[in-house]
Parts: sequence; C-alpha cells; structure tokens
Amino acid sequence: MKNTVKLLLLLCAVLVNSVLLAQVKTDLVENPIANIWAYENDANLVINLNENFQVGENEVSYQMIDNTNQDVAVAVITDANLEIDFISYGQSIVIFSATYLETVILDTIVIGVLPVIEGEFSIVDFEDLVLEEDSFWNGSDETGYFNSGMAIFENSYNSDWGSWSGWAYSNVNDIETAGYLNQYAAYTGQGIDTLASGGANYGVSYLFGESVISFADDGNYNMKGIHVTNSTYAYLSMKNGDGVAKKFGGESGNDEDWFMLTITGKYQGSETGTIDYYLADYRFEDNNKDYIIETWQYVDLGTLGQVDTLLFSLSSSDNGDWGMNTPGYFCVDNLMFAYDEVVDIDENITENISVYPNPASSYIMVETQLEVSVNIYSIEGRLVLSQIVNNTETLDVSSFKSGIYTMSIETSFGRTVKRLIIN
Repeated sequence: MKNTVKLLLLLCAVLVNSVLLAQVKTDLVENPIANIWAYENDANLVINLNENFQVGENEVSYQMIDNTNQDVAVAVITDANLEIDFISYGQSIVIFSATYLETVILDTIVIGVLPVIEGEFSIVDFEDLVLEEDSFWNGSDETGYFNSGMAIFENSYNSDWGSWSGWAYSNVNDIETAGYLNQYAAYTGQGIDTLASGGANYGVSYLFGESVISFADDGNYNMKGIHVTNSTYAYLSMKNGDGVAKKFGGESGNDEDWFMLTITGKYQGSETGTIDYYLADYRFEDNNKDYIIETWQYVDLGTLGQVDTLLFSLSSSDNGDWGMNTPGYFCVDNLMFAYDEVVDIDENITENISVYPNPASSYIMVETQLEVSVNIYSIEGRLVLSQIVNNTETLDVSSFKSGIYTMSIETSFGRTVKRLIIN
C-alpha cells in the first residue's frame, strides 16, 4: 500500500514538473514578432525583445544566429534590444535565439524593405476598382479584361467550369488557408497601399501560359517598376508541400528548389527585354539563406524601356507530367511608369497645339495653327471621339464617363499623345 502511495506521489510530481516546464516554454514566447516592412531611408528600428520574450521577472538572454541578407538590412542585438538598419530594397530574414534556463527558442523575423522612388511617374494601384471587403473579381462577368489607371489586364473566364486565368483583383486577407480554395489571397494579407495609405486592393495572376498587361494606346510608356509577392496558395504549397507539389528544400532542406517570375516587355510587337525575379530560392549552400518571398518586393523594370505590353510567366524546379507542380499564382501592386506625352513629333509643332482645360468636365478647347486629326481613346483603348480641327474648336466631352483618356493629335508632320482627365 505504501509503495502504491509513493508511486502515486511520484507520478503527481512528474505531472506537476511537466506542467511547469510546459508553462515555462509557453510563457517564454509571449508575443511573436510579425513581419516588418520599411523604406530604405527609414530611421533604425529598435525592438525591446523583453516585450516579446519573458518569464515573469526572470532574465532572458538573446543571441543573433543569422542575418541572411545584410545588403537589405543589418540587425544587431545589444542586451535585450534588437536594432535594425534598413539599407536597400529586398527581403532579409533575421534569426536569433531566446534562452531561459535550459529552454532555447529560435525565432525568425522577415524584413521587407521598399525603395524610395523619385521623379514624376504614374501608378497603377488597383484602388480605382470597387470591391467589398475581403472579396475579389475573377472575370465571371465575362468582360475579358479589367483596367486600372492606364493599364489593361487581360482575363479569361470559363463559365462551364467556373475557372479563370490571366488577371483578377482582390483584397482577400487569408494567409492561413492552404489550397486551391484560397487562390485570391496575397501572403502579405494586404495590398502594399494598406501599409501607407489604407489601400487594400491588389492584382492576382493565375498563369495558363502568359498573363498580359497592355496599355490604352501606343504612347510612350517607360517602365520604372512593379511590386510583387507570393499568393497564399503558392506560398503555403512551397513551404509545406501539398498533394501535388513538393515541400521546397525537401525533407532534408537541401533540395535546390526555386520559383521564378519572368517579365517581358514588348513595343509594337518587338521584345524590349526580359527580367527574372525569384519568388522563392532554395539554391544556397547555407540553408538559412533559403527564402520564399512573403513581403511586397519591388522589381525594377527600367531596363525594359519603352513598352506597350508586359508579359508575365512563371517557372519552377518542381515539374511533373502536366507541367509545373508549384501553383502558378503570384500577386502584384503599384505598377510604376513614366508617361511621355510627346511621341514622334517635332517639338516646334507641339508649341502650336494647345488643349485646355485639363482636367475637363463638359468640353475641351483645341487650339492649333495646323489642320490636325484628333482621336480620343478610353482607358480600354476604344475610340470615343474622332474629329478634324482647324484653328480653334470646342469638343463636347459631356457624355464621357469620369476617368483617364488618351488624346492622339496627328498632323502631316507627326503625332503627339496627351493624357486627358475627365471629372
């Protein structure tokens, strides 16, 4: 009987100790640190790690394990303070340890740094598109496209299957649900403008070949850059694997997997250049440096030059009999470009052509010392007005919907393209 009592007391002691140990491990990680984003000229960020890791009044010690991309951000730990210096745009991962007694916990912080873009440029930011909260447009109205700003995003919808390809737009914020049913969410959980000004919308691409962005006219669009990130569907598939696609890195973590976005510029049918960007890269000798993009990242498109079309394609190291196993999705926001209003025309001629007011509401005046042909195109590229003008003439635009239009003015000497805004 005494032996039974002793055994029961021993079991109780083991259970109590197990509960206490579990409590220590649970309490040590009190408030995990979320992904951090910043601009490259932002002041250093200092995080008091004791606000995230603590066990009552007990002291926790910290040690830096890795700072995977010091060209992007440099992180140092002094006592309980983690200080981050934002260097240049890109994504970096900080790995550090928190230690209390014999409990050691590794934590990672993903840092996304954005560039400061200077100069005059236009932005396609999807905020001119109306969506209810946590919803999306996938082309089910079978229009075959949508436009934001000066850009046209092509879409293909199959009503028989309820499937789509090309471009959709969304503000879905689900970063936890894996699989095809969550195909409209960016893994950031928000559009890039949410970070700065409350804009939640972003573009989603599902590739069945290539996704296409074109522009409303053949004006001089000089690309600056675009922001990209992974969809939740693709991110979780690469992170954990699924019924079709493998876990990137494999079970050992040593498989050299990758997922790449290729952007091609075209102007009047000719290719202007291509840019490759890795949405995931596991080819590093040091596995700590392997990454999947999970912040908004800026891709510089300046080398593409003047374009009228952008083509997007994806490739992956994980392929099967039916093509790429990695889900063919990615997300975009804030396409930036400079729009040159003068195309193929002598500068002296443009001095003799005036268009006002701009913005306009009911009419515009065209003043010219030449006979000119005026053609106005909607943002979708449709011709909405065509007229020959001599000297000064008033053009009625009262029936035009509010938005951005393109005015092409042609003379016997050349052509100029102007952007027209209707309020």
